[in-house]
Amino acid sequence: SLKKQLSISTFKLTPTLGEVAFAQKQAIQKDRYDMSLNGITVNGINFDHILDKEVIANSINVNSSSIKIYRDISKPLDGVSKVGKFPHQLLKNATIPIDIKRLTLNNTYLEYKEKNALTNRAGTIPFVKSKIVIDNFTNLPSSLKKNNVCDAVFTTTVLGVLPLSAKFKVYLGATDGRFSVDGNMGSCNATALNKVSIPMA
Repeated sequence: SLKKQLSISTFKLTPTLGEVAFAQKQAIQKDRYDMSLNGITVNGINFDHILDKEVIANSINVNSSSIKIYRDISKPLDGVSKVGKFPHQLLKNATIPIDIKRLTLNNTYLEYKEKNALTNRAGTIPFVKSKIVIDNFTNLPSSLKKNNVCDAVFTTTVLGVLPLSAKFKVYLGATDGRFSVDGNMGSCNATALNKVSIPMA
């Protein structure tokens, strides 16, 4: 408490069903998440805020993480508009006050796996050696009045061979879910993409 620091060794979100069983149970397309965050340090935290169910901190740093997402696109889409349900809109409308000056995920493995109905195969896109830095992750009215833009920087290597970097600007006060992206991609041998282009085609 003197350092106003909280350390968490591991946080996990583990599905009870496997990928195929999860998809079979759904009537529409839904994402299955499998997550593990390791070595979490929360700095500048006030424990009175925790007791008041408020997440307020200067920074959160994660040493390493693994985030896997699976979707079976042979299922129909839900057909519901996503406006109002974008992540930053959900943040703004959350019942819990959140104000994190900087959130950093180091050494992150991000995987998106999609099963195609035509090929009946799943293609996996791994983003390795990734780093995600998010600034001004907040829904506090006082913080939004000072700055209503959440900035995120994502650097990674797609399939382990294709460098990619992207900068996101998310407008937290926008009712239409407004955001902008500016990024660039490096080069690789095109045959390296076959492992995803063939099953996902």
